[in-house]
Amino acid sequence: RALFVVGHEFAHVSNKMGYNRDNLGSLLQYYHNDTYPEAIADVLGALSILYTGRVNRYDFLTNFCQVWCSRVPLYYSHPPGQVHPSGNDRCNHLVYTLDHFYPELAKLVQTRI
Repeated sequence: RALFVVGHEFAHVSNKMGYNRDNLGSLLQYYHNDTYPEAIADVLGALSILYTGRVNRYDFLTNFCQVWCSRVPLYYSHPPGQVHPSGNDRCNHLVYTLDHFYPELAKLVQTRI
C-alpha cells in the first residue's frame, strides 16, 4: 500500500507539468472528466507497482479495491467538480482500464525476494 501511495503521489507531477487532456481521453475513458488528475495518478501508481513484479495483478487490485470499497446511494451520480472518483468507481475504473489497456498484467507472476 505504501509503495502505491508513493507512486500515486509522485504521478501527480504529471498534473503539475501539464498534459494533453484530449490525448488521455482514450486511456481514461472509464473515468469522469473531472477526475482525470486522480485517475492519472491511480493508473500510473498502479502500473509502477505492477511492472515491478513484486505483486501480481489480483493481489494488488484486491487490496486496492478493499481500501476504496464503499456504499453508494441508489441513483448516485458523480458530483460536478469533484476531483476524486467515488470509492467504487475508483476501484472499478482502474480494473476496467487495466483490463482494456494492459491485459498482459494478468499474466505476470509475483516474484519472490
